[in-house]
Amino acid sequence: MIVLFIGKSAAGKDRFSKEKVRDGYIPIVSYTTRPIRNGEIDGVDYNFVTNEEFEQLISEGKIMEYRSYETCVDHKKDIWYYGSPRVDLSIGDYVGVVTVSGVWSYIKEYGAKNLEVIYLKADDDIREGRARNRGSFDEAEWNRRLKEDDKDFSPDKIYELTKSLWYFTEKWNNKNLTNT
Repeated sequence: MIVLFIGKSAAGKDRFSKEKVRDGYIPIVSYTTRPIRNGEIDGVDYNFVTNEEFEQLISEGKIMEYRSYETCVDHKKDIWYYGSPRVDLSIGDYVGVVTVSGVWSYIKEYGAKNLEVIYLKADDDIREGRARNRGSFDEAEWNRRLKEDDKDFSPDKIYELTKSLWYFTEKWNNKNLTNT
């Protein structure tokens, strides 16, 4: 079984994923080319790689699904890539954090019966407070994320996803402002 958390930025996906790891689930540690934040640990929070390393992982078939985001942090434009590694379901149960489009890739790769998707929701003001508490908050990047979140988590997209899954749960997470 693979448990996947989805939700808008700062909804608490990482926090809930870490709880599952404490319960014995194997973490799916995504790859990213974005800069590491204060307090993050390479290989634990993400596998931080260069663009060239990311492209190599794709060409070797080690990344199952990936996406890119055009960013502008500190007035510097960049493209950040995120990708999920392939996992071996015979080893045990996994937990990860993905986007709605990422769930579709997991359905294709592992089958809907092997997935449990938990959609975490939180009020916008709560999410912004969490994002600010992470440090290195950038207003332009946050506004970009809000626009992307509105598109990615439109009711139509969520409805279509729920029709294809066996296990889907919505959960509100408006507590613990500092724990995302």
